[in-house]
Amino acid sequence: MIERIGLSNIQSGLIALRNTAHNIANTNTQNAKALETTYKETPYGVRAFTYKTSEHTSLISDMPNLLQNTTYTKMGIKLIKTADELMGYILDMKA
Repeated sequence: MIERIGLSNIQSGLIALRNTAHNIANTNTQNAKALETTYKETPYGVRAFTYKTSEHTSLISDMPNLLQNTTYTKMGIKLIKTADELMGYILDMKA
């Protein structure tokens, strides 16, 4: 269960990172529209959705998004590592 939540965080974070990378790469592209990421809670974590906005891309909003999405992805990785370590401790106690 915990691993599924961590995995959903990683997947959602990677979708958001992809969208932010798209926006940063198209900052100087004329008529390029920004991609936005929205999140929806599920019983097993979070799910990310992408939609195209009517606004142009902007580094002012995309750079903080990059940091936020990187942190979000790292949190998912840390959650999976912690769950794995916990399972190892439990198996060691049973042995």
